[in-house]
Amino acid sequence: MSRCDLPTTSTQSKALAVELVQFLKKNIKNTKIRSEWSAQNFRLLRKFARMKGAGGYPTSDPRNSKKRKALFLWDFVAYGGKGLLFVAESEWEKKDAGLKHDFEKLLYVRSPVKLFMCRMKTGQEPAEVKAKLLRYMRSVCSYYSAGEVFILYFVWWSITDGKNRDVAYYLQIPGESEHVEVGRNQDFKRIDF
Repeated sequence: MSRCDLPTTSTQSKALAVELVQFLKKNIKNTKIRSEWSAQNFRLLRKFARMKGAGGYPTSDPRNSKKRKALFLWDFVAYGGKGLLFVAESEWEKKDAGLKHDFEKLLYVRSPVKLFMCRMKTGQEPAEVKAKLLRYMRSVCSYYSAGEVFILYFVWWSITDGKNRDVAYYLQIPGESEHVEVGRNQDFKRIDF
């Protein structure tokens, strides 16, 4: 398993989130079809995870394998020797049910950074989807871990000039991160039935 330094403060979680967004903005390319979209997203997320000293799952594009592998609970997980570095979901479609289904997976995982990526066709869509997901977030889960950062990353390519006009938002849960390691004197206790 890879070794990486996980964020231990809310400031570090936010810095990691900003660095991830900047990396994506610099490296993401316009994709025309769904399979290219997923392959590119996973390739870039694996690269960023490796840059941070973390491993990632899936380790390769599952569509390239003869024996198709199931994805982990989330589309992409970057992990290190101390836990999760970031978790990502990417959604090609913009239907409310699909967006909410994938976004909801991020609500229940404990990770310093949670990335949600989707494609947009107009300049108004990021604000509209952001508002819908925030309402949904407030309606399905009331409590989150202190210091966590949620990123909404909207991939938006101009049809007229081909320029990248990606838009990203973040929401950080107030408070300091409280990740605690298991002490040497701690052990599982038997549960007697």
